[in-house]
Amino acid sequence: LHWVDPSTREFLGLLVDAIREQRIFALMTYRPEIAAPWSNQRHLTTLTLNHLTEAECRQLVRGLETEQALPDELVEQIVNRTDGVPLFVEELLRTVLEAGTRSGDAIPETLRDALTARLDRLGEAKRVAQLASVIGRVFPLRLLQAASAADRTALQASLDELVSSGLAYRRTLSGGEDYAFKHALIRDCAYQSLLRDERRGLHRRVALALENTGDGDAAPAELIARHFSDGGEPERALPFWQQAGEDAEARGAHAEALVHFDAAMACVDKQELSPDAVLQLALGRARCQHFLGQRTEALADLSRYSSAVEALEEAQLAGRFFVFLGRMQAFEGLRDDSLASFERAVHAANSCADVITEGNAYAWLGRDHMFMGRLDTGLEYYEKAIQLLCTKGPSWDLGDAYFRYGVMLALMRKEFNHALTAADELESIADQLDDARLRSNSLLVRGLAQMCLGNLAGAKQAFTDALTLAPNEYERVFSKGFLAMYYLETGNAEAALPLIEDELKGSGQYRSQQVRTKGLNRLTTAYRLLGRLHEARAQAENALSLANEVSELHNAVEATQTLGLIARDEGDLGAAAAHLRRALAIAQVALGPLHTGSCRLDLASVLFDAQGTSDAQQALVAANADFIRCSARKYIERAQALATKHNVTLSR
Repeated sequence: LHWVDPSTREFLGLLVDAIREQRIFALMTYRPEIAAPWSNQRHLTTLTLNHLTEAECRQLVRGLETEQALPDELVEQIVNRTDGVPLFVEELLRTVLEAGTRSGDAIPETLRDALTARLDRLGEAKRVAQLASVIGRVFPLRLLQAASAADRTALQASLDELVSSGLAYRRTLSGGEDYAFKHALIRDCAYQSLLRDERRGLHRRVALALENTGDGDAAPAELIARHFSDGGEPERALPFWQQAGEDAEARGAHAEALVHFDAAMACVDKQELSPDAVLQLALGRARCQHFLGQRTEALADLSRYSSAVEALEEAQLAGRFFVFLGRMQAFEGLRDDSLASFERAVHAANSCADVITEGNAYAWLGRDHMFMGRLDTGLEYYEKAIQLLCTKGPSWDLGDAYFRYGVMLALMRKEFNHALTAADELESIADQLDDARLRSNSLLVRGLAQMCLGNLAGAKQAFTDALTLAPNEYERVFSKGFLAMYYLETGNAEAALPLIEDELKGSGQYRSQQVRTKGLNRLTTAYRLLGRLHEARAQAENALSLANEVSELHNAVEATQTLGLIARDEGDLGAAAAHLRRALAIAQVALGPLHTGSCRLDLASVLFDAQGTSDAQQALVAANADFIRCSARKYIERAQALATKHNVTLSR
């Protein structure tokens, strides 16, 4: 594990979690300096592999020596000098046997000395080992041949000598003619035996060999970039680093992509590059930072380039730049700044007929306006975005617009049938693109609409499937929040609480302030249902403060409404009614009928308890009318149940 890339580590974390109840045995090894993030889980057992004992070292030596046994004194010197490290035992023994001496004077002091001595005895094969070490721990014969000045026969003879010496072996199951050093330390020793100029020259030869590989077997861009960089040619490395970043980003490996973009930017510092090329790299870095939750850094980096974008007069690049800058500002709750950036993006994209960028800008304008309570304006922007993006056919951008449009229809407008239609469109796009993220998102929209319509079983299945399909932690954080919403809706706070805790932990890293505010509201509800009213009030106040900070009226209403329910649970009916009236006043101005109806229903319940029968009946009748307007069967049933309890007649 100490050598794996971030995506592999993420995969292993998912694997460890997935096999919790499965008959699957996973064995992973790692050095003690690596802290595996999942190592404290109950179904894992951690075993520490200690050094060999002196008796085990003697047994290893005797098992490896040739027909002629070594003197006991020599064996003891090997045992004492190797500190119980098996590789050191084996390499010192091989050094002694190859030297043909039976004297302790021939035993090297360190493992590196032993490996160096063995390499020095290889003769011409040492040069091949050094070139191979530049390629890596594994070195294909085809690449070695392309980068080597030796002919095929001489090269093969040197490889045979490396194999017979035990320093390398042939990978017979690789499907090709690949070789590998027996241990990374052997490769390191061969690599460090090269002088700096020799090393750079060999890296350049390997880079050129990789660059000239046939199209049918193209080398990874990051590999070519690394060799050009290590060969002292940053100008030739830069386009390959950029390509490597874009390739990694395309497959969702954002941590690796960021490393590649950073390496490309380091190359920029060593040469002149056009401003638009620098901006392309900056945008690539910012996109990766966004998905890794590093939005503060992304926003700071992009803000430095705003004036440069204007000076370029490159409308297409400016449009893309300001869309992404606006997204970072929106995620950080800088609403006025984000709206200004999206408007600039629309203007730039429209001037050069960049339909995709213009559509994306309108979609984000729709999102911002809806969060600010301007529902009609927000929907108009979303519909304009979808109209523009549809002209280019199925695309990820169109799918993403449908996702956010569908969530807003279900969550804020409560137009559930329209939300289901958006989910259908999104699912169709996901199928055409074979995109797991869009498929997961379509299920979130579907589940949200079904839950509000009263189909709780269908909602649970949709949310569970969405979480299963979520392709990365960024999406899993979001999906956990939706599944937690279902459990809270059914009163199962115990099942919801761990999901909410995971959501809040992840939203701080991966998601936005809006998502965090929603998570705090869910945590408040869970605590209230569990009777932990003091904690519930504290979290509701946190949620309300954050919602006001980022101008997010939907969550502000929810937090205020929950404060009213907490006061009711504590018996303070006056404070409860005051909170609920405050929530209702905001909802009437900025939100749809389901939110106003929900506030009225809770207010009616409190007023009935406080013996304010007339006001309670008015609130209940109005709540029922709100629920009928948006066909929310579940909420209509709740209103009817309260009406039956207090002998109130409601229209149906």
